Amino acid sequence: MWWRDQIQQELDHIELVICRLEHPDNIDTTAQQCAVMQPAYWRKRIRAVLALPDTSPQASRRGAALLTRLDRISRSDGKRSEQG
Repeated sequence: MWWRDQIQQELDHIELVICRLEHPDNIDTTAQQCAVMQPAYWRKRIRAVLALPDTSPQASRRGAALLTRLDRISRSDGKRSEQG
């Protein structure tokens, strides 16, 4: 039970960061260059959580939804860099 709470807390944290990544205009350019502000870093964190043996089906669905959001961020970042 405790471990499942930890998994939920980790996913909560990741979701908050993803919310910030979805609005890059609110992040200064120095912060955007940090590794922790890159979608790839958060994909690895989500996959690590999903690989834990006690991950519930609900947490797995939530992790998959967060990965989808990161994919959208990556695609929009690519479009922005092509335009810039």
